[in-house]
Amino acid sequence: MTITHNIAKTAALGLLLPVLASSEGSVGVSLLVPDNLRLTHEETLSYEQTSIPVGILQGGQVPTKIVSGPVRKRSWTSKDNATTIDQFIETLLSQLDETSYNKLLDCHDVTCGSFDFRFQIDVLPAPYVYINLGNFRYVSLQFGAQYKTVLISKLANALWLQIIETAEETEISNAAFVALSAKPDNGIPMMTGQVSEKLRENGHSVLPDLEYDSGSSNLGAGPFKSLRELAEYLLANPEVSVFLVGHTDNVGSLAANITLSKDRAKAVIDRLVEKYGVNPSQMSWDGVGYLSPIASNNTEKGRELNRRVEVVIEKVPQ
Repeated sequence: MTITHNIAKTAALGLLLPVLASSEGSVGVSLLVPDNLRLTHEETLSYEQTSIPVGILQGGQVPTKIVSGPVRKRSWTSKDNATTIDQFIETLLSQLDETSYNKLLDCHDVTCGSFDFRFQIDVLPAPYVYINLGNFRYVSLQFGAQYKTVLISKLANALWLQIIETAEETEISNAAFVALSAKPDNGIPMMTGQVSEKLRENGHSVLPDLEYDSGSSNLGAGPFKSLRELAEYLLANPEVSVFLVGHTDNVGSLAANITLSKDRAKAVIDRLVEKYGVNPSQMSWDGVGYLSPIASNNTEKGRELNRRVEVVIEKVPQ
């Protein structure tokens, strides 16, 4: 795998120098990612409290350091048969002078705390990032007043990378990035309803009231309020496109659950087209089985929460 060192390509990875009030005189530290990675998400916030993991799961909790200041979150994906997650991480870190940073945490899936660790850290939603609970690595780094977390996971030949960067800032007015910040409303038109509000605010929403036959992709008769709200939103905004992502609990094999999750997401699209007349070109679908849980699969309540379909904004009007 080749790392490109052309500075003109720094639109890949790295914290652009924040304007800090700190007397440390922080220096921005950049990383470059391989050219074959595709950027799937980027957002910049002028001020937010961010929890930086500094230790593995202990007593059911992940030790964290709270950092208040500007935040940038980005994710990438690629198809890569040859590179392991360890090789990838080491290639990234090899760009840095070891004396320039303090490694706060570096752990693998089971060592980190597996599901419970993944559930307590900040992870961008699918389809931006998928986490294989059996093959991920997490690293958090400190550069003076700046912090980076690196999360990488791989399933078969699919690789996902997430970088979250932040910096200490005591004065909100001084917290800013040199790079252009994302629009607060993400360019999404204002609509009413719980689903449309969450799409506008977060870029994604669970469709909470869907019902399927057990172990089946047969969507119940409804009516489902979440589907009506989503249909109204898409019909009113024909330039918006969305991704429907199916999720399951961990009962059964991964292959079977991935197929089931895809079929359930497709069933939602079919209902939106057939009942509400939504343009099918506005919608795509996929499924990740039980690879992206939002609760523990050790309880019935947790499994119920994990059996869901999410809608994610894929394209918004320019």
